[in-house]
Amino acid sequence: MNIVNYEYHNQLVKSKSDFFDSSHFERIMSIGIRNIDYSQLSEESLVYLFLHDEPSLTKKRSERTKKLYLHDLSNFLRYTKETIGGIQELSHNEMEIYFYQLSKKYAATTLRRKKTVVQQFLKYVYDNNGLSEDFSSRLKKVSVKKEALVNRDLFPEEVNEILDTLKNTNFFMYSLFFLLTTTGLRIEEVAKAKWADLAFHPSLNVYLLRVVGKGNKTREVRIFEDVLDDICYLRQLRKQISELDASSRSAFLPKADGSHYRADYLSKYAAEKIEETNLPFLRYRKDRITPHTCRHFFANYLMGKGIELKKIRDYLGHESIMTTERYLRERTRRQNLATIDIGNSLF
Repeated sequence: MNIVNYEYHNQLVKSKSDFFDSSHFERIMSIGIRNIDYSQLSEESLVYLFLHDEPSLTKKRSERTKKLYLHDLSNFLRYTKETIGGIQELSHNEMEIYFYQLSKKYAATTLRRKKTVVQQFLKYVYDNNGLSEDFSSRLKKVSVKKEALVNRDLFPEEVNEILDTLKNTNFFMYSLFFLLTTTGLRIEEVAKAKWADLAFHPSLNVYLLRVVGKGNKTREVRIFEDVLDDICYLRQLRKQISELDASSRSAFLPKADGSHYRADYLSKYAAEKIEETNLPFLRYRKDRITPHTCRHFFANYLMGKGIELKKIRDYLGHESIMTTERYLRERTRRQNLATIDIGNSLF
């Protein structure tokens, strides 16, 4: 059975959830994915294959990444269907028009992401002979000024203010914020973390939590004892075990029934609850404090303690040291100001 027949008989994509079902892709691989005539497939099937046909054997796209890609591609394909009938009728001019329209609605950082996703998709279809022309190659670059990047500065005094306020008003949010600012974990890593993956290491006299980061890479992060005490208390409030247990099936930061929170829920919840504290310094911030702000704070805090850049990169799970440097750019810029070393008075 060839792929076109398989697609017809199995209705490859019937609903949004089907885009994330890998069982069809495994069946397609057994048929022989490189023998597919991509020009005969529906656009939905092209998107499905793009999402599952990973560019690397070892690095896999996360579910969150796939959802973002699907969102951006759905908007693009809806536009092409409504204006020209579909991507088979695509032209360079139509591509320019589409991204020009987006440029009027989105900030440069968001526009750059959307453009990258569409480019990768079209390049994938073209490379597999699904399009007669490579429409990804002639698009204008999206330049992002440094000033346009989100300001994720957060200072120890501000962290302590937030913690003091939350401890008396929302213990769950307090525990989450304490965890984020003392580990530098991504919110996806917090959401997926398991209680069974926490262990005490006598030789180091520390508690380490094993987490799965981007690209399914595993690393360990230290959980400081004061943070762990609060996590254990939260778990007790939720009737969950608070002793180390490698056989536990509960989430590290659990719901009342022990199950995992969704990362997108925690991210939105955290930003909203911090904003609701109405602390005075929040009025002067241009950008909201989010879980990712906490990650930047942690990186800057380690740098302030004299930790080597390479160690910070490895601890945060960054693939490139350039990403870590970007986290620290404001700190570095201020340290290099011409007048910093002069003292408190010029004359």
